[in-house]
Amino acid sequence: MKANSNVIRWVHLALIVVVFIFSFRYIFNEKLDLNGDNAAYIELARNIAQGHGFTNETLDGAWHPHSHFPVGYPFILSLMVLCGLDNLIAFKVLNGLFLLGGAILFYFLLTRHTKNAHLAFVCALLTVMSPHVLKFATMAMSEMSFLFFMILTMWALSRSGEEKKSFGPFFVVAALGAAACYYLRAVGAAVLFANLVFYLFRREWKQAAVGTGISVVAILPWMIRNRLAGVSRDYLMPILAKNPWRPEEGNIASVGEFFKKIWTNLDETALSGYRHILFPNWQGYGNGPSSTMTLILGAVILLVVLYGLWNTGKMRFALEALFIANIGFLLLWNGGNGVRYVTPFIPFLFLGFWNGVYSLLRWLLWKKWDLDARQWVVYLVLLVLPAFHPMLAEMHQAASQPLPPAYANYYHIAEEVNKQSKPGHKYVVCCRKPELFKYYAPKTLTTTYARTKDSEKLVRGLLQNRVDFVVLEQLGYSSTPLYLYPAITTYPELFPVVWQLKNPDTYLLRFDREKAAAMLGE
Repeated sequence: MKANSNVIRWVHLALIVVVFIFSFRYIFNEKLDLNGDNAAYIELARNIAQGHGFTNETLDGAWHPHSHFPVGYPFILSLMVLCGLDNLIAFKVLNGLFLLGGAILFYFLLTRHTKNAHLAFVCALLTVMSPHVLKFATMAMSEMSFLFFMILTMWALSRSGEEKKSFGPFFVVAALGAAACYYLRAVGAAVLFANLVFYLFRREWKQAAVGTGISVVAILPWMIRNRLAGVSRDYLMPILAKNPWRPEEGNIASVGEFFKKIWTNLDETALSGYRHILFPNWQGYGNGPSSTMTLILGAVILLVVLYGLWNTGKMRFALEALFIANIGFLLLWNGGNGVRYVTPFIPFLFLGFWNGVYSLLRWLLWKKWDLDARQWVVYLVLLVLPAFHPMLAEMHQAASQPLPPAYANYYHIAEEVNKQSKPGHKYVVCCRKPELFKYYAPKTLTTTYARTKDSEKLVRGLLQNRVDFVVLEQLGYSSTPLYLYPAITTYPELFPVVWQLKNPDTYLLRFDREKAAAMLGE
């Protein structure tokens, strides 16, 4: 029987690897993703590798400590840069390996704690085929590294509960893994919380204290660095803002508005979002508030997920804590991001839902007909996989297509400005996506404009930042027609056209600082 189990395990692992390779190659996109974060991560990694530390170059040419992203993922990429692998393809392949490694560890974690190799195989297979997961696996973003270290931490935590020593090697790996998660993403605090809950419910008070202590000590250098550098991250700002992308709307002013935001986020990420992850071809997601029936269905799915996580043996408290803490974080955070922030937790969503379905079937079938439902799970996945295909096919098509014309123009301008840059002088360029512009124009300094409808205030900001050029683009973001374009049309004499690209119209404008200073009396 044991030999047969080993054969099944190796077959499962081989299939997971083969399916991953096929899926990853199928959707692999060699292009830089159109969001700015991946370009920012790469720039930070190169700054670290070049000896500048975790900093950004300021508009006056100095190096200022970075304060927006955690240091973990840029540090990992910087190691690749130092090894001579400073290219986008290598960064994306690394993310794919993080996904594959996480899926394999997830398989071992579930095999141990669900006592069902078939269920473990299904969840790992769904993970490497999920279009939402694969989308971030082919970006230079931190989600896959976080997914890997989170699963590693949960796996080590489960093994630490079986160690004879109170503070064995798996215990240490779990504590350091939780710290690594925090270095990668702020929501890594949920992993620290899950570790603590695991030991508390086992009444292992010493392990709870020491494990938390190790994690905190490991994080301490990061906290000290931020303190000494005067870096502080205001987490209340996105929580209290009505809309972080429309600052003129102000902050939440009443308890009713606060609960409205929580309800909107709950719908977007959990009640509707989880359904969209589990069944991607289900229509209706992202088209405004969900219907009553959709909300009821989402609530049922959420309950099944929580029930499934509860049926994971000795890991139930840790996994419930991890999942609930993540939901709590997403309820408070700014919305409008779809299921993006759920991405690293998707394996646990698959576990909760399918283990919940399996547990319910087992209860019903064993109780009434004395039948074993274990084998059924493998066949249930066949009903789900076709739902993944439309999004995967769309990603495959996008990977083979050229850039959207608006972005092609935007990058073309960036490359030309970079060519025209003079030695010893870096042009300051104001644009909507400064990280993307900087990626294609590394010899420039980039900034963005103030999110204000007061055109004079916007121009003052350009003057204070000593801007040389402004890019007027059509990337599709509302801030350009809301803020930048009105300022340009209000003061056209300050923005003479240097270069215009057609289809769509994209402009490189020179900002006349002398006229602006005279006009504003500065």
